[in-house]
Amino acid sequence: LAVVHKPSGYPTNGNYFKTIENTLTYNLKRSSEMDSLPYPQTVHRLDNLTSGVLVTAKTQSAKSLLSIMFEKRKVKKSYTAIVEGKPNSEGGIIESAIHQKDSKTTYQVKTSIEKHSETYTMLELWPETGRTHQLRIHLASIGHPIVGDQLYGAQKENLNLFLHATTIGFIHPKTHKRLTLKTNLPHKFRKFMDCL
Repeated sequence: LAVVHKPSGYPTNGNYFKTIENTLTYNLKRSSEMDSLPYPQTVHRLDNLTSGVLVTAKTQSAKSLLSIMFEKRKVKKSYTAIVEGKPNSEGGIIESAIHQKDSKTTYQVKTSIEKHSETYTMLELWPETGRTHQLRIHLASIGHPIVGDQLYGAQKENLNLFLHATTIGFIHPKTHKRLTLKTNLPHKFRKFMDCL
């Protein structure tokens, strides 16, 4: 397997020319295992506009085992987002159905700033379910849409969506050791929060 840092602005896979999955063939060495896949394949998705850690499989067995882990919610993920305003509490749990399915997100306030007479807050997020656009929908539902999220109600226009997949933790399908992998926040986050 390989874990890559996906930049924002690119689809994970699908019927597009420029996808992360298409680039992996040229950037990752093929596995020497017997069940090697012809090219690395992603085992989960990140929205086009979301950056961060993305797990890919290089063998059929890794793909199958990782897919089961995702399905059974054995993979632990955390995200960082910058939202409009500041939640009333320093942390909390958002539980509201998405597409008639139970959904749960835990959040924690990291820091807040005043910028151009507006308040913005950096949050750490832990989705306990994996619904499409879950974090974006949940944060908008409590009145704090992610900066740049025009789809779910951001008030300020911004070409960037400030949502980043920060860490991912899972059991390695071959070594059976627990892995936790982390990426650094993109420069745009630090620049936006004036903490360069």
